[in-house]
Amino acid sequence: MIKSSTLWCRSAVLSMCVMIGAGCNLSDMGPSAHRSPDQYFAVLALEHHAINLSMVAPYDTVTLHTIRAMGDGSEVPGEVTYSVSNPGISITDGVLKAESPVARAVLRVTLTHGTITRTDSAIVSVIATAPDHLRDFGLRVPASDSAKTATDVPKVIPLLRASESGATLSTLLVAMASSDSAMASLTQSGDAVVVTARRPGRVVLVTSTFAFGAVWRDSLVFTVGWPLMFNAPTAERFRTGSVTRVMDFVYGDFTIGVGGCVLWYNDNDSIDIDLQFEDPSHVGPPGGSVCPQLYQINDPDVGGNIAPFRYIPWDGDDAHYFTSFFSRYRARVFSAPGVYPYRSTIHGTTGVVRVCDERADTTCAPVRLGGWD
Repeated sequence: MIKSSTLWCRSAVLSMCVMIGAGCNLSDMGPSAHRSPDQYFAVLALEHHAINLSMVAPYDTVTLHTIRAMGDGSEVPGEVTYSVSNPGISITDGVLKAESPVARAVLRVTLTHGTITRTDSAIVSVIATAPDHLRDFGLRVPASDSAKTATDVPKVIPLLRASESGATLSTLLVAMASSDSAMASLTQSGDAVVVTARRPGRVVLVTSTFAFGAVWRDSLVFTVGWPLMFNAPTAERFRTGSVTRVMDFVYGDFTIGVGGCVLWYNDNDSIDIDLQFEDPSHVGPPGGSVCPQLYQINDPDVGGNIAPFRYIPWDGDDAHYFTSFFSRYRARVFSAPGVYPYRSTIHGTTGVVRVCDERADTTCAPVRLGGWD
């Protein structure tokens, strides 16, 4: 399905360029109607993207293999060019050899076919002594935790690199990748991996290494849930067809995770707005680290419907500053999944809060991003 939609988009762009008679100066975009698969250089990839060598034979060499494929799967003809950033590592006839200890170097591979040049790279290290071989490797979530976080909330996952002697091989180089970096990306920080969550969905996180003659790989299915904190501003507008001013909800329909906090705010100091929920039974007051009571400093224990409120300008008295500043905010925590319609009885404007339980409900996965299974 992804390939089909991609081809459709590329064809549409090309058609548009033809219709407007413009030379779009398109860069190479992959297999498309203007280049048959057997003529398209699709992939150049190294077999390993993190390589660990030793000065002690036989762990001082590795034969490099590359995947080089046309769009139809056939092998790309031509000579692969290798280079490395440190003279402590040599390359001869596709064989990588350790010449001296190196903490970190970059190996690059390049191949040109026709007008298309592709490259790939790997990181390489060389230790001076005989290796302490790996015993266990991968991304390990503690039993008390879960492979899940909310959108925009970073998650730290331990990176296991345990040797046969019981030591942690903290200098062992590893490669990491996400099946969808637009959804979640990875960054190594010492003996941990930081997952940066960008949008809801599920991804596969992969880590791998070539460590002294052995290949190690591990993968983890990771869930990026809906946000647990959502800012919901209001704005003044004119009612359609009239000069009557009303307050409206900027985001009329949005989704959060179970237990999430919604912070409505009204910066207008002359017009009130209120919120009346069709079912306020699971709409609670602010509380906890996600939704501090400070957001609702005047009525911290009040949940459910929100009475009319507006911003109260500061009168210059220091004792009134915080009351003035936080007067614009009202917060609610949604403790159960479901759909929560609401309206302002003052203005007739409406909105909807959708609360998703990603573990139990596959229907609230985002459109076009696939299911949660």
